[in-house]
Amino acid sequence: MSRIVRLTVDDVIRDGDTVLLRLGEPASPVPTPVAALLLEHIANRDNMNTATNPASRWLFPGRRAGQP
Repeated sequence: MSRIVRLTVDDVIRDGDTVLLRLGEPASPVPTPVAALLLEHIANRDNMNTATNPASRWLFPGRRAGQP
């Protein structure tokens, strides 16, 4: 779990219609239903309007600056 919360949006790779998640090397393909949820999450991440996180690259941004 501690590894998952430290993922960034850069760990989600879109290659055409395929979505890959970099949990290690090589990146793992994500099943279509989960890929749709993941891309929706990236587009609408929580805590992005706070003063401490407006440019956060964390996939799951926290409420404290620099923290997932």
